Amino acid sequence: MNEQRWEPPSGDFATLLTRYGELAAELEESTDLERSEELRKRLAELDSLIDHVNSPFSLPGP
Repeated sequence: MNEQRWEPPSGDFATLLTRYGELAAELEESTDLERSEELRKRLAELDSLIDHVNSPFSLPGP
């Protein structure tokens, strides 16, 4: 597989959520075991990134 790795813009929460949904939909339809494993890894990475971006410590203070 010759796929470029997707890099999210820093702090772009809507883009992160959109990409997560796209990968989840692709995983749901995938019948290729290797592709499914790669999608699960990428979803886990995105999940961690979304948690980090959404954490109270990363949000600007008052």
